Formats: sequence, structure tokens, C-alpha cells
Amino acid sequence: MSDPFAHFYQGAREIKAAERSGKPEDLKKLDFSLAPQVMHEMQEALHQHVYRTIYANALQYDSSHMAR
Repeated sequence: MSDPFAHFYQGAREIKAAERSGKPEDLKKLDFSLAPQVMHEMQEALHQHVYRTIYANALQYDSSHMAR
């Protein structure tokens, strides 16, 4: 899956559209089989972002204190 966040938001839009239609059968037609995979990939992407941010901040902190 290339972008789990895009997949998540697309699913959310489909759920909202099915809810607005007022027909219970529209909600039953939705495919939630990828939900666990999407959630796992979103979690992994967030962890990677957090680790990269922490690492970048640590490097910046280290370089600013080395210059003193």
C-alpha cells in the first residue's frame, strides 16, 4: 500500500457517503477487509516520522552544542 493515510481517508469518505444515503445496504456493501493492514501501516508510518524527527532534532542539538 503506497499511502495508508490516503486509503484511510478514502474509506472514511465512503463510510460518510453510505451513512448520508440513509440506506443500510450501502454500509453493508463496504469492504473493511484491509482495515487492519491500513491501521498497521499508518502506525508504522507515524513511528518512522517520529523517529526521524527525534533523530534530526538530536543531530541539530548536538551540532549546536559542538559549535560552542
